[in-house]
This record gives sequence, C-alpha cells and structure tokens, in this order.
Amino acid sequence: MWGKIAVEYHKQLEVNSLIVADCALYTESNLKMMSDLQWLCRVPLSIKTAKSLISTIPESELIDSAIPGYKLASKTENYAGIEQRWREENQTCVNSHTKLSKQNQKLCKI
Repeated sequence: MWGKIAVEYHKQLEVNSLIVADCALYTESNLKMMSDLQWLCRVPLSIKTAKSLISTIPESELIDSAIPGYKLASKTENYAGIEQRWREENQTCVNSHTKLSKQNQKLCKI
C-alpha cells in the first residue's frame, strides 16, 4: 500500500525527490514497487538481518559522527533483491545525575 502511494506521489511531483518514511514502508513488495525511486526509511528490527547486524557490528567499525556522542557504521545489504546501504547509528547518552550510560541503536537504509 505505502509503496503504491509513494510511486503515485512521485509521478505527480515531476521532480527528482527523496521519499522519507517510517519502517511501515519497508516491506519486500513496497521495495520492489519503488525500485526506481530514491527513498530513506528505518529498517525494522523484525528483519532478522537487521537485528543480527545491530548485535554483531564491532565497536572498531563505528566511526565518530560530526554530532558528539554519536557513532556510525555503514553496510551494504541485499534485501528483496535490492542492494541497499544500511547505516547504524549508535548513540551513547549519559545522565549527569546517575552517570549511567545506555546504548540506542537504529538501522536505516540510506
């Protein structure tokens, strides 16, 4: 459904644009339907490859971001027969009152 909406919307724009959506867009049928479009969305962790990547990416592969407290890694993956670039964002947040840190990791196709 979302893929069809994105394709129809893109036809109406008549410009080269980037479709940005949440992870509801990320289904095999939508990706195949939008193969001629540029798009960006979060890869849902219900995708086994994404869940595995989050837990197996070595710290040494993360590079510092221009934004303090963020590290990034980029991987090429093939899902639904479409080669994609996935990016992991790793954010370390420190609570100044408790001095506890936590990891917040996300994957998105870029």
